[in-house]
Amino acid sequence: EKLAIEVDSEEFHKDRKEQDKARDAYLIARGYTVLRFKAREVFETPASVIHRIKKRIDAGQDTQ
Repeated sequence: EKLAIEVDSEEFHKDRKEQDKARDAYLIARGYTVLRFKAREVFETPASVIHRIKKRIDAGQDTQ
């Protein structure tokens, strides 16, 4: 699917935004879609996170 999923915690990622941008650019240049979620989203609204991931996968299958 060429899908990268990143989970960012506020504590760990607060000083890593530039590294995250560089990693995203690297992946995007290689044809990946990057989905980023805050750790809080994953724990508090997992169904919403899963829905967004499934939606992206389904969209990718439509183009194949």
